[in-house]
Amino acid sequence: MSEGLSEALLFAAAGLFALLGFGVPGLGESGWDGALRQAGSLRVVTWNVGGTGQGSGRALEREHEAAVAQTLAALDFDLAFLQELSGRSQLERLAADAGGGLRLLSSGSVGVLARRGRARLLHADQEGGRPMVLIQYQSDAGDDVLAACVHAHPWSAQERNAAIGAAVTRLLEQGGHDARFLCGDLNLDLDRRARQDLFTDDEHLDVETYGHATRQLVDAGLRSGPTAEPDRRLDYVLIDPAGLEPVSASAVGPWRGRRVGDMDHHPLVADLRLR
Repeated sequence: MSEGLSEALLFAAAGLFALLGFGVPGLGESGWDGALRQAGSLRVVTWNVGGTGQGSGRALEREHEAAVAQTLAALDFDLAFLQELSGRSQLERLAADAGGGLRLLSSGSVGVLARRGRARLLHADQEGGRPMVLIQYQSDAGDDVLAACVHAHPWSAQERNAAIGAAVTRLLEQGGHDARFLCGDLNLDLDRRARQDLFTDDEHLDVETYGHATRQLVDAGLRSGPTAEPDRRLDYVLIDPAGLEPVSASAVGPWRGRRVGDMDHHPLVADLRLR
């Protein structure tokens, strides 16, 4: 087979897998490049900071708070959505150690830190038995952004479907905003090539859940590679393309090398531009 034909077939396969939400090895899995922010961009971070707890999961341990705060300070984010917190007091300590001057929005194990602009909590609930928050953020430039964050169930596809579906509905049913996005640890592991065990109890339902979420929202980190160990893409930033777009091809992805202890997720960073 000629080199040109081989390359054409490879990219055709990549396009098919992208449509299905699956990954292809060696194509665009560079992660977040840590570039300087573009003026006027919106930097969003979503990070499950908890530990594996030998399979059962547990909240961020206090001994690792300083390392997490150091990463958050280095990111110079506008909005950071953290999952697997022990509570508001832990979010307060992280905010203080990350440089201060941050607005805190908390709903138990899910917390939001906002730098610059103004932010307010619109809704906090246990959607589908899982924590979800909906916030409104107004940038210093006056842009009005609606954002939802959900930490979906790690083992039940049905509970993931309920939680993610409820978050998508809440996000899209409210009008009058310049931009909107959904983020968080959605626990959707659709990459068949990397999976070494059956992470889901219903793969077809997970594909349907992903399809529902991306029917009106765009998976901004689709080609950026795994966000959690070992080689899983569980964390997402899904944007409404009418209001947001990544500032560049390498502007969304996991920042690797920042995990501490038995943490299994990388912070997922998205540099976005308001249309």
